[in-house]
Amino acid sequence: MAFYLLSYLVETDSTVRNGRIAVPGALKIVNDAVANDGRRMKIAVPLFGDRVSPHFGASSRILLVTADRGDVIHRMVLDSGLTDGWQLARHMAALEIDTLLCGGIQVLHKEWLQHNGIHVLDNRRGPAEAVVAELLVSHGLDRRTSGGGFQAG
Repeated sequence: MAFYLLSYLVETDSTVRNGRIAVPGALKIVNDAVANDGRRMKIAVPLFGDRVSPHFGASSRILLVTADRGDVIHRMVLDSGLTDGWQLARHMAALEIDTLLCGGIQVLHKEWLQHNGIHVLDNRRGPAEAVVAELLVSHGLDRRTSGGGFQAG
């Protein structure tokens, strides 16, 4: 079992704009030793308001969710400032996203993302948080079965 020491910024509903974190209040840095046993998942969802964006590359806002064994351990909205599909695809790879949930996506972008190890689930619709919760349930990662709602951890 491999262990990694992670340092990350923790703040509920924090927002990153153009590479800078804009948070009301103080940030705290958390160091965790994490067992990487394949159950941790980084999920990205391009946003249109609070819904899944109808097309990949049409929105610079992205919901980023990290789940571990079905528990959402980190959630944030990133405003990348990028609206070009290729720039956004490269940004997803740089963020080491495991799964991209999106509406429509050009075939070349989808193939490039898949080639770079990102699982692409396209043609998704609805509230972004509900789509993420559905993914966690469908992959057997969500131990909570009540209410069907998304719970940020």
